[in-house]
Amino acid sequence: MVKQTRRQFIASAAASVSLFALGRSYGSTPEYESKRNTMTKDLSESESQYLETIMLNDVELRHLRRCVELATEALNAGDEPFGSVLVSANGTVLVEDRNHVVTSGDRTRHPELKIALWAAANMSPEERAKATVFTSGEHCPMCAAAHGWTGLGRIVYVSSSRQLAAWLAELGVPPSPVRPLPIHEIVPDLMVEGPVPGLAEQVHDLHRRFYSSRGFPKPAAAK
Repeated sequence: MVKQTRRQFIASAAASVSLFALGRSYGSTPEYESKRNTMTKDLSESESQYLETIMLNDVELRHLRRCVELATEALNAGDEPFGSVLVSANGTVLVEDRNHVVTSGDRTRHPELKIALWAAANMSPEERAKATVFTSGEHCPMCAAAHGWTGLGRIVYVSSSRQLAAWLAELGVPPSPVRPLPIHEIVPDLMVEGPVPGLAEQVHDLHRRFYSSRGFPKPAAAK
């Protein structure tokens, strides 16, 4: 590909404004993905990642970095590396949590589920609809359903369910008993944004470390 001039890249960046509006309208749907791919097909990997990243402002990126910090705390405690933050419409951090599935022995101890339960008990329907959940990984079907039933608003995630499934398959981790469906297949009309390339690789590394501590990838069987 011919390297873009600064002017050409600025024009491409301007197109990201349309891309951002598109994501707001469609969420993470096949139609959005198709249009996004069309808009970014002539960009280099670094440029495409840049366009993805500038969709989020500094405050939103700070919330996502906090999610990665919480995921790291979970890893250090022996739990799966996931972390989430609930933020109100005025930008106040209301509650945050990390994964506890290993240390509790309860496979439902996902941070996104706890946030949905907290929101149902402590927020009005109007407040829930205007709030945003930031999370290190896209919601699983259980958490997406809880989010939808609770009436919470926008979700912004660092890494997608598709990415996680690919990472775990690469390590030889057995598949989950629950299909890793994308959020929009569970809650079709929800506003969803992600993944965020610059942070997704950090989350990838956390999962590598978690499963490495459990013997993955397994040594090849002797013939």
